[in-house]
Amino acid sequence: MKLSQKLFRAAALAVLSALLLTSCGSSAGLRAPARDTASRTVTASGPKRQVGGSTDTSSAAASSDASEAASSAPSPEQNTPTEEAAFEARMNSYLKLPAGADGWHFLINDYDHDGKREAFVFCGTPAGSVYENIHLFFLPSGGDLYMIYNMDGLQGAPHGGWDSARNDYPDAYLTFGDKTYAQFDLGDMDPGEGWAAVYGVNTGSKVPIRLDIDGSGVEKVPEGFLVSSGLDEYFAYSVRNGEAVNLLEPGVGTVPLDPDPSAPAKNPETVWSNFLANYDYGNESHIFPADYDGDGRKEAYAVVGYFEDGYASSAEIYYIGWAGTIVRVATLQGQLYHWNQLSSDAMAPVVTAGNSRFLLWQMPGAGNCPTYLFGVRNGAPYQPAISGNVSFFGPDSEKGGFSADGSVKYTTDTYVFDSSTGEFTRK
Repeated sequence: MKLSQKLFRAAALAVLSALLLTSCGSSAGLRAPARDTASRTVTASGPKRQVGGSTDTSSAAASSDASEAASSAPSPEQNTPTEEAAFEARMNSYLKLPAGADGWHFLINDYDHDGKREAFVFCGTPAGSVYENIHLFFLPSGGDLYMIYNMDGLQGAPHGGWDSARNDYPDAYLTFGDKTYAQFDLGDMDPGEGWAAVYGVNTGSKVPIRLDIDGSGVEKVPEGFLVSSGLDEYFAYSVRNGEAVNLLEPGVGTVPLDPDPSAPAKNPETVWSNFLANYDYGNESHIFPADYDGDGRKEAYAVVGYFEDGYASSAEIYYIGWAGTIVRVATLQGQLYHWNQLSSDAMAPVVTAGNSRFLLWQMPGAGNCPTYLFGVRNGAPYQPAISGNVSFFGPDSEKGGFSADGSVKYTTDTYVFDSSTGEFTRK
C-alpha cells in the first residue's frame, strides 16, 4: 500500500476514533485531524532517547488554562517541571496512554510568539533511536486537544537529540521570522521511507499547521530560507502566510526571508571548489560569480555535467549563496547562453537587467525551446515567471531590452524588466 493511501486511511480512522470518543463522553471537544500528507524520500531517523520521561501529575490541574500560568519558562526551548505536569494532566484528562508507550513527551514553546506557550505532544514505543507506533497531538495554551496522528503504523522522533537529564528537544525547534516550528522525523514501519514533518501555529489559532515541505533535515540557512534534502534532491523554501513556498519554482513572487546578519560572507569560488572535491559527476564544471541581486554581496551559479562541444546531455545547476549555502536548483540538458558562440567573455551566460543578473540556460532543438533564467532576490535563489516559459530568450541589441520567440509564429516578442517585482513583462 502506498504511503498516501496509508495516511488517508489513517486520517479517516482517526476521525472515526474522535467521533467515538466524543460520543462516549470521555473526550469532549477532541478535534480530528485533516489528512496529513507526507513526502517519502529518506529513512526516518531520530535522536537517542531517554526511556521513562513521564512526570508526576498528582498536584497538577487539568484545566485548559493551566499551561498559561507556566508561560514564563527559562528559555523558549526549555520545559519546566511545572508546565510539563500541567500539560500532562490535560493529556490524561483527554486520552489514556496507548499500550506500549512509555509516557507523554512534550515539545513546549511559544510557537506563534504571542506570549503563551503551547505543546506538541507525542508518545510511542521506544525502539532505539525512534519511537514505533508514534502518536502526535497538539495542545494550545487554552483550548481542546487536536489529534494530528492517532494511529499505529508510523515510527519517528523529534528531529535531532535532546538533553538526557530533561524532557527537552532543542534541535527539534526551527524559528523562521516571528514563528517557531517543531520538526519530527517520521517514517513508515517498513524501513527505507521517511520524511520531515514540520508543525507550527498561526497567531491566535488553536489548530496546528503543517508546512508542506519535501525531504528531511529541514534547517534555516544564513541566507534566510529553509533547506531540506531527499535521496538525490535539494529543496528550498520560504514561509508566507503560514504556508511553505517552494523557492525553486518560477514566479513565486516576493517572499519573506530571515537572514542571519552576523554570518560571514564566503567566497563562492572556494565553496564550489570544496564541493567538487567531494563530488564525482560530469566532465566539465563552470562557475559564474556575481552580485546577482545588487545588494553588494557576491553569490554564484555553477554548472557541472556531461558536456560535448558546449552542449550538455545532463547538467546540474547550483546556487551558491553569499554565506556559502549550496542548493541544486535544476538538472537539465542543453547549453549555457552564448556558450557555443565565439565569445571571449567568460561571463557571457550571465545577463544584466537593472541591478539584477541572471544565468541563462537554453534547452536544445528547434521550435519551442525553453530558456531558463536563474537569479537571486534578497539573497535567495529565484526564477522569474517567464523561466522555462519562453523560447530563445536573451538581450536584444537592436531593439534594446530583451526578446524571445514570439507567441505568433515567425515573430519576436520584446520584454522589459521590472526591478520592483523582479519579473520580465512582454511589451
